[in-house]
Amino acid sequence: MKEMLEFSQALDEVLSHINILEAETAHISTCLGQVMTEDVCAGINVPPCDIATMDGYAVRSVDIRGAELDSPRRLKVIDTV
Repeated sequence: MKEMLEFSQALDEVLSHINILEAETAHISTCLGQVMTEDVCAGINVPPCDIATMDGYAVRSVDIRGAELDSPRRLKVIDTV
């Protein structure tokens, strides 16, 4: 029976089989399953007040399917709480 590897040895073994790809720019709709190369931070608070835990919007995915910058979907507000 083989001896167990130390964590650092196992990590080195796993990482030796990973190829790190170069960063690329892509439209967000094509990025499912990809990883960001850097942190993204908003330049402003959205929403701009500190009661954000109570604010929000809900949409059905079917209502925004296919939406793009040049082909937006118009949504109707159906309720306000």
